[in-house]
Amino acid sequence: MMVDPRDDFRREFSLFNQRLDQLLKEEGTSHGGFAAMIGLHASEVTSRFTYRTAWKVRDVKRCAMLLDVSVDYLLGLSDVPSRLDENVRPKTDGDQPKISSFGFLDGFGGDDGQAA
Repeated sequence: MMVDPRDDFRREFSLFNQRLDQLLKEEGTSHGGFAAMIGLHASEVTSRFTYRTAWKVRDVKRCAMLLDVSVDYLLGLSDVPSRLDENVRPKTDGDQPKISSFGFLDGFGGDDGQAA
């Protein structure tokens, strides 16, 4: 019986998508809102959550930084979110969402290490 390569792809990204989705719910952020924060169109994030497109390394890094967790946690290599240094994320003011437009990600390197 032949294995569909898309099944491996879905299996690889299933836990990542589950963890990312849970973190976004905890933050009260929609997929569309999060897409803008990491520099993608909403349709690109939808493609990744529906397994039509793979997450790129730079996107995984951005997700981890914005959500203050380790890449290991998002990828399922650790079951502990391993919150990053509290100085990485900007402080919030009362009613503002926990995550928003983060200036420190401007120019954050792509897969090749160059500015995006």
